[in-house]
Amino acid sequence: YARYLFQQGHVKSMPEAFDRYIGDRAPCFIPREKVTPQKAVELIRKAGGIPVLAHPPLYHMSDARLDKLVRELTETGLAGIEAYYSTYTAGETVHMKSLARQYHLLITGGSDFHGANKPDIDLGIGKGSLHVPDSILDDLHLR
Repeated sequence: YARYLFQQGHVKSMPEAFDRYIGDRAPCFIPREKVTPQKAVELIRKAGGIPVLAHPPLYHMSDARLDKLVRELTETGLAGIEAYYSTYTAGETVHMKSLARQYHLLITGGSDFHGANKPDIDLGIGKGSLHVPDSILDDLHLR
């Protein structure tokens, strides 16, 4: 909506659209309907998708809390965990791969591509030295 308001000349910038109209405290703000992670996994499964936990290190959870979340979501039907991501340290990648092995989850990777919302990131090409092995895609195809 911000891009539309900007492109139509109703605001001079995207941040202005949020400040004046659609931001958290703006007059046209509509709160998102929130679902639990468990419900999200169920909905993705029901729609025929493959539920994957995206970039868990960015949640800033303790190892114990993250382990608990992954265990609970796996019981609900979680199928994968993002082990390769642009901002991960080598240790975070190792930790995510370890969680994947522990809970028999697929390993995935992502560039965090969001289209025009993140113009500095192309599809399949993240920031830094991101490299997602081709074998990961092969494993997804087998599911």
